[in-house]
Amino acid sequence: MRNLRIHRYLLRELLTSLMLGLGLFTLVILLGRLLKLMELVVDSPITLTALLSLFGSLMPSFLVITLPLAFLLAVLLLFGRLSGDSELVAFQAAGIGLWRLSSGVLLTSLVVALLTGGLTLYAEPAGQAHLQRQLQQLALEGVTLSLKAQHFSQPLAGLTLYADQVDRASGQLSGIFISDARSGRQPLVVLARRGLLHSDSSSGHLLLHLEQGVLHRSDAERYQLLRFARYDIDLSLRQPATDSDAESVDVRYQNLPQLLARLPQLPPEKQRSWRAELHERLSLALCPPAFALLGIALAVRNQRSSRSGGFALALLIFLLYYLSLSAAKTLALEKNWPLLASLWTPNLLFYLAGGLLFGRVCRERPLLGRWRRPRSLTPPPARKPAP
Repeated sequence: MRNLRIHRYLLRELLTSLMLGLGLFTLVILLGRLLKLMELVVDSPITLTALLSLFGSLMPSFLVITLPLAFLLAVLLLFGRLSGDSELVAFQAAGIGLWRLSSGVLLTSLVVALLTGGLTLYAEPAGQAHLQRQLQQLALEGVTLSLKAQHFSQPLAGLTLYADQVDRASGQLSGIFISDARSGRQPLVVLARRGLLHSDSSSGHLLLHLEQGVLHRSDAERYQLLRFARYDIDLSLRQPATDSDAESVDVRYQNLPQLLARLPQLPPEKQRSWRAELHERLSLALCPPAFALLGIALAVRNQRSSRSGGFALALLIFLLYYLSLSAAKTLALEKNWPLLASLWTPNLLFYLAGGLLFGRVCRERPLLGRWRRPRSLTPPPARKPAP
């Protein structure tokens, strides 16, 4: 019963710091994206509901970073306060060692690891895919609003479009003239009786479907005149993807079952990048227990650390981990280092460092080398009076 009360007390303190840190770090990252979102609001006819939906789509990608970081901060603040207020000494005097106090926090780190895994393997890809669909719809609405009947408009750089009639509600156009000079060569001139603006959900591109038209193309040597019944023009900034294009399927939008199902169907060079993405997600999901071990050890020994010191230490540890993971992925893809050895080395090093330091702290030994041994809980023997 006493242990249950102690663990409830520690868990309440931990969750309070975790929620505060999670809100703070998420807000900081969100402010970094706020400028782009404000530009989107100004340039596109976006409603409040659509804006909130955009925020919701971005939130999983934020939480993948901020949840482990906030948990590390919460561990540092909790055990730093216990150590600074001598509560650890009181627990040890009552026969409750650091290992027993830390067991509840270590179990909580497994829950945080499961949540991080759910975010990076399922929620983040779903959010990215939903965000892409929303941006397609906003782009479609923006292009539709930029078109005016019997006016020349330029929805994209190098693309000039004219239509006799424009139906904004359905995206239907009639009497169409298009001059497409986006390739940098001679402009492609297209005349068509009618057309339809729509977004292609499979490729993620904004298309203009034309019917009953003529295409004029020329270069230094020849002139071409092509009549067509149906023709699609890609209004996106990048070129349309085909089934054989390596960019036709974006790994960022694939959750774990989709990634595993498509992986054997890919060419070998693309399989490697997809496997690297999978190992990176799994590595990030398994970092919270290592953060717990490392945070407890550093917080207990750093008794004079203030709350601002805990913030700085949490940022330093997480930045070191994230940079090492990113560097490992870069080396694996660009230098052909082994995927497993490269992408799991940061986790292995952090687990080894955290386990070693945590074990030394539980045995009341200095973290490194010849640091001064902490004061023993046993009072020193009384000195005999001098004769």
